[in-house]
Amino acid sequence: MKNIFNLQILPTIVTLSSAVLIVSCSDSNSKSDVVDLGLSVKWATTNLGANNPEEHGNYYAWGATESQTTYSWENYVYGDGSANKLTKYCTNAEFGENSYADTLLVLAKSDDIASTTLGGSWRLPTREEWQELFANTTYKLTEVNGVKGYIFTSTKQGFTEKSIFLPFAGRMEGENVFDEGTWGLYWSSTVTDNPAGAYYFNVNEDKDLNGVGMIYRFYGLSVRPVCD
Repeated sequence: MKNIFNLQILPTIVTLSSAVLIVSCSDSNSKSDVVDLGLSVKWATTNLGANNPEEHGNYYAWGATESQTTYSWENYVYGDGSANKLTKYCTNAEFGENSYADTLLVLAKSDDIASTTLGGSWRLPTREEWQELFANTTYKLTEVNGVKGYIFTSTKQGFTEKSIFLPFAGRMEGENVFDEGTWGLYWSSTVTDNPAGAYYFNVNEDKDLNGVGMIYRFYGLSVRPVCD
């Protein structure tokens, strides 16, 4: 995966209570906290399945509506055992089971774990919304209650005291968690040109912040919900 940003980063220990300002998600019955960073969507303050910003929360395959104990092509919800036997979200028949193809590029509400769990207008961010976050914030390697991650602070006028924290929760493959404490991998709702993959947002403890990339859909990654 190509690194597209080079940063000189030093870890900082912060308390989020002074940085995170909370607003409401107007059409949702969920009690999840959200932050208005002055962007096109509001961002949840915690990962899905977490109660506090530094908690890792649950892991999910792309398009799955529940967490799993094992993450592989063999048990992926929209596949039949391999990367070229997809049964949904497949724009290229070469990757489809029995040459299956459709025109779906973004998760439907019924396949979006944030939407099915939280209701209202909650959902996964699109690729473009992750890019918008990255382009309109400053970011700093941080520890919150001993957990490493990045704090993203808005650069939008009137919103520069508002932030979200993305912990390094790692990823799941098979039955194991990898890169916990060193990488944060967050799903978008957008499938890639290679339909076996989906876009995700990637942060890590090295000097390179990778931004948006592609990863196979069966992996178990974190979800940070947004709402309109």
